[in-house]
Amino acid sequence: MSGALEPTKLGERQAQHRRALSKWDREHKKPDPAIFKREIWPKLKSLQVITLVRATGLSYSYCNHIKNGRMVPHPRWWLKLRDLS
Repeated sequence: MSGALEPTKLGERQAQHRRALSKWDREHKKPDPAIFKREIWPKLKSLQVITLVRATGLSYSYCNHIKNGRMVPHPRWWLKLRDLS
């Protein structure tokens, strides 16, 4: 496979990601998504999608949705994204 993860490695990575999000949710109060839209998202519009991918490890497709304002990422990523701008 060229660049794709094997199904078992992909499943392991997804499970690890879900555990990290659950841990974050237990330890933090979830902020209002309007904060992301108002304070972080406008600064991401000038960045390349690959910059978001490299900063977060999220997929290119998901980061493209974030950059174009179609998705608000989990708050776990907000600080990393804010620091890019």
